[in-house]
Parts: sequence; structure tokens; C-alpha cells
Amino acid sequence: MSGSPTMEPTAYDASIPIAVQAQENKRRKRRIMKIAVYVMFGIIALGVFAIWLFHKDSVESIRFNANFVFTVKVQTLEIKTDDQEGLLYGELGRNIKAAPFSSCWDADAKAYEPNCLYWKHKAYLRVSHDDNVTGSCYTLSWQGLQSGFIAEDCFYLQQYNWYGYLLPDEEFWPIQGIQVGKHGIIYEAGAAIVHLTTIQIDEVPYYSRYPEQQQVNLVPTWFGSQGIAIFVHSSYPFTISWNNTEKRQFCITSELEVLEDRTEEEGGVDQLSYTICKGKDLKDVYYNAQKHRHSWEAELKKTPHTIEPLLWPLHAVMSRDDIVPLFAALRSNRSRCSFLLLPEEWETRFGDMQFDQLLLQELRGLMSVTKETGCGCVLPISTFFTFNSRLFEEGIENGYFLRDELNLVTKMVRWRDREGAVLDATNPEAVHWYLDRVKLLLQNSSYNINALKLLHIDVPRDANFYDGNMTFLDYSRLFYRDASALLNVTLILEQATGFVSEPVFVSLRTEINDVHDAQCFNDTIPWALNLGISGYPLIIADGSELQKLPDVSVQLFQRWLQFAIFFPAFEIPNLPLLNNPDVVAYMNTLLNFRREIISYMKKQWTLENEAPILRSMWWRNPMDSTAQLISDQFFVGDELLVAPILCHPASERTIYVPPGKWETVRLDNNKTLIFDGPKTVRASVFGARLLIAFWAKK
Repeated sequence: MSGSPTMEPTAYDASIPIAVQAQENKRRKRRIMKIAVYVMFGIIALGVFAIWLFHKDSVESIRFNANFVFTVKVQTLEIKTDDQEGLLYGELGRNIKAAPFSSCWDADAKAYEPNCLYWKHKAYLRVSHDDNVTGSCYTLSWQGLQSGFIAEDCFYLQQYNWYGYLLPDEEFWPIQGIQVGKHGIIYEAGAAIVHLTTIQIDEVPYYSRYPEQQQVNLVPTWFGSQGIAIFVHSSYPFTISWNNTEKRQFCITSELEVLEDRTEEEGGVDQLSYTICKGKDLKDVYYNAQKHRHSWEAELKKTPHTIEPLLWPLHAVMSRDDIVPLFAALRSNRSRCSFLLLPEEWETRFGDMQFDQLLLQELRGLMSVTKETGCGCVLPISTFFTFNSRLFEEGIENGYFLRDELNLVTKMVRWRDREGAVLDATNPEAVHWYLDRVKLLLQNSSYNINALKLLHIDVPRDANFYDGNMTFLDYSRLFYRDASALLNVTLILEQATGFVSEPVFVSLRTEINDVHDAQCFNDTIPWALNLGISGYPLIIADGSELQKLPDVSVQLFQRWLQFAIFFPAFEIPNLPLLNNPDVVAYMNTLLNFRREIISYMKKQWTLENEAPILRSMWWRNPMDSTAQLISDQFFVGDELLVAPILCHPASERTIYVPPGKWETVRLDNNKTLIFDGPKTVRASVFGARLLIAFWAKK
């Protein structure tokens, strides 16, 4: 039986001629080779593109140092910790859409400027680094080129707590990431209990001019609990916003608009300049910001004045009716005095620079008492000259006054219900002329003047200065700079604005608010703490607002005294109840206790005059999340904790005692109480005559 034939495999189709199959194989190989070449070139092209893309990103991402990175193509700034964790994220140049950019060319140096970007036909952005604060502070400055351009930079709040000015009628200690902290006060059995209520940021007016009109101390500084500080250099008008829709951003916007297009050769219009500092925490970034601000103000630095906290209170002659009672109180030692503040209207007319002779006769006795008791006189001075004042015509003839857009000085400013002109504080001849007249007053020994209070004037926005680089926002700082040239004179600012390089006393009016049928000083501590971190450590608790009340109770005055004595200085109001022997006795008890406070305060001031004297509850431990939210307690230095009752008729309160061992401060000889923190305790201001304060126990 024969088997079937075996089918052997072949490499070709027997039905197709061999020559044809060989030709097809060649074509197939050529196609494979082509595809391989295409793939290879594709891979090469992809690699070249990746290299180009990497190079392009590295060009468009400017790394000022390892922790400050600006990505140009999306106009974002990211600030990181040393461990590369995000601290702050912002959008710069919100009004610049897609626009070509290049590095800024310096024609004089014939080189590109470092850390400078030029958006063609739009704007310049320059970033400078402070070498004195290693890698911690950068200043960003915008110059506009295109008509209608306005610089605007926005930063995301995230979930951090922020500290700084919000709006005149809103509390700001802290400003929280999603909501603005606002304290209300309720009562249980006569005791005040602080609880947190909130207003949403999107309920806050979108833009707020800074300042629309300065009625309070305003320093454009903001601190974030993640270790960030932002402060604006005050030469250019700007607005701020805390409610940029649902993004929860803080925005700084130039108020100046570029009016007409400018070429690169002509240069840009200065619009906005501010500094961002970073640190490990709130306390660390405070010191970095202080170092930077001192270096920035180096050209304004004058001979340092010897200035320190005051033991005894200030008294003020608010009107002629105060002269006789103050004379009697000082003569009989019912009150003591570090300074006597003379009336603001000591001239016949603002700008006479001479005492009103009738007023001077009435003040002679009071001035002699101050001299006998070692109490100096404070002379309030302004740079305002009414049109009928003695020196007005001389100032006009010599061009010593600011002028408006029409080159006029008359009726340019209305101040204290009068119209007149304001000294140009950038004109050296005008300043010399003005200070010569102040010196004549200081040299008259019968006046006993050894301090000056610099009265604030809101200079019009259209004011033209001798120095064209200055604007209305610089004026208070310039007035301080000029007055600081007077040696051996203590200076007091009526209102602080911007930053000054030397310590100076700042007056803080302790206003009374009606909260749930109670009279409260609940704004005072946040304002004081904000001034402290803004670079003003020597704060005066000014009680003059109490004089405006029709009837001040003994208890309300005691509430004021119980926190005012812990300030570096305080001004006692002239109240009828100061004739009450019990009130005088209580006040003198507190004044005697203040000797101990001042001794401690001066020691702290000598050791660390770069730090605030009144310090936030987070100062000892910046990462204490409970302390970050407290706005009604404060430290004096590091060792004295103060938790006053800020409302009347309340007599008790809840106090947060931070980690450590603390002993109560008492005004009698009874046994002190010891507390181990952290804990919350309940305390009363009456009964055992316990003062609401605690010393750190070592």
C-alpha cells in the first residue's frame, strides 16, 4: 500500500515565477528600510523637540534663587521653602495677556539687565534682591508702557491666617484664608465670652483705595502664617482687594494708569513697587522684613535719637478748660507726668510759627509746673499755612509750598476746617526755612519744649513736588525725616503711614465700640499688634476718645487703665472723675505697679529694640494654631502675658495660657496662682484684686 506524498514547506509560491518573487522581496526590504529611517528621524526630531522644549522652559522660568521661581509664559510666581514646599503662589501682570517678551536691554551698559523682563509695548517687570537678607526678600517693580495699562498682581490666600490692614471698619487679627475673622461678645452671668463670627471675603468691597483718607494708622504691610511678608513701598498710589471672586486672592493694583504709549527708549511709567520676604515662620519673616526695610530706608537714616518707654503718663491740653484742672492735679501730685501735650491751636493762625500771646499767658503757670516736676512739653506742629498766616506770603514768594495741576497753592488743602498751603517737604530750601522757625521755639527755655507731635495732613493726590519721584503717600514719612534732623527732641507721630527707619512714638486712639449693649475697647489690641509688626514698637495708648462720651463710668475708665498701663506710653484723658479720691487712689496703685513693668520693658527694649514691645500671642510659638487666632491678649516682651477685660460691664473673661509655667500678677499681697499651660482659665478683675496678667515663671 503506497502512502500519500509528503508536502514540504517552500520559501516561495510555486505558482509565481521565482524572478517575480525575488523582485517583490527587494521592494519589501526597501519599504522596511524606509519605515525604519522614518522612525529613526521621528525619534531624532522628537528628541530635538524635547531638548528645545526643555531649553524653552528653562528660559521662560526665571529662578531668582532656589526658592523664588517666576514662570514667564503663564506669569506665575511661586515661592517655596528650603524643602521645596510651596509658601506662596501668585499671578503677576494680570492685565498682560499673551504678549511677546524679552530680557530688558540696558543701552548704557550695552548688556541685558539681570532679573528684568520686557513685554513689548506693554510693560517692564524688574525684580531686585536684597543682599543683606540672604535669599529672603525680593522687590518687584512695574513700569507701564502702553496707554491704559495698569499693573495688578494677585496672590492666593489658601488656608493661612494673614495679619495686616483690611478695611477701616473690619477687624483684621487675623484675616483668615476663607473668611475674615470678626469677634462678637455675648454675656453669661455678667461675664464676657468672646466667640467667633464671620463675614465672607466676597462680601467685602472689591477694591479699597489705600488710603482713601487716612483717619487711622495705616502701614501697608501684611504677614502670612506660612512665613510670608508683603509690604508696599508707598511712592505710588494703589488699591487692595481681598475678595477676588471664588479664587480667594489678595490683589495689589496700581492706581496710576499709563496715559499715552511710550517707547522702550523713553522708559516706562512707575506704577507699583512692593517687596515679598519669606522666613521659617511668622517671627522669622518679621525679622527678615525689618532688615530689608532698614536697608531700603538707609538713605533717610539720621542721627539716632535716645528714646525709650515712658514711666509716667502723658496729659493733653485739649481745650482752655483743661488748663486749670491739670495745673491743680500736677501741683498737688494727684497725677504724675512724663509729657504735657500743648493745644494743637497754639498759634493765632496755623503757619504763624509763634505762640498766641493770650493762650501763652494762660499756659505759663502750667508750663512752670511741668518744669518743676520734670515733665516736658510736647508741641504739636504741622506744615500747614493758612492764607492769612504770618509766613504765607514769604512761602509763596520763595516757592516753598506744594502746588496743584494748575500751579496754584491757595485753597489747595482744607485742614482743620481751614484752607491754605502745605510745605513742600522735598524742597531742601523750604525744609531749612521751616526747621529754622521750629528751632527758635525749641531754644526758648521758658516754653520747656523737648518733644514734637507731627500732625498728619492728607496731601491731595494731584500735588506736585519739588522732587518729582515723590507722591502724596510719601508725605508723612518725609515730614518725619525732616523733623528727625532736630537733635535731642522726642518725636510723636499723630498717624503712622509707610515705614520709618528710627524708633518713634505713635499715638493710637483707643476707641470705644458699642457691642451687645456693652462699651468695649475691642479694636485696640489688634491695632497695637499690627503697628508692632509694621515696625512701630513705641505705641501710645491715647484715651482722648473717652472725653467725647457724655458720661464716663468709673468702671469703664478702670477697664481702659488696666490695659493702657502695659503700653510703652499712655495718655490719660482729662475727665471729671479724676477728682474722685477712689479713682485717683486706684490709678496711683496701677502707676506704682507700672514701675515694675517699665523696668522690665526697658530691659527688653535695650536687649532687643528691633522687636515689637507689644507682641502677638503667637510670638513665643509662631506655629501655635490657637495663639494665631487670639486678638484680645498680648505679650509684653516674652515674659509678661496680658489678658485684659475689654468691655464694661463685664468683670470676668476666659484666658488662653500658652505652654509654660505662669504665675498671676496681683495688686495686693495675697498668694499668687500658678498655671501650667497650655490651658484655658477663667479670671475676674475684682474680688481678690487680681490684675489680668501673668509672669512667666522660670
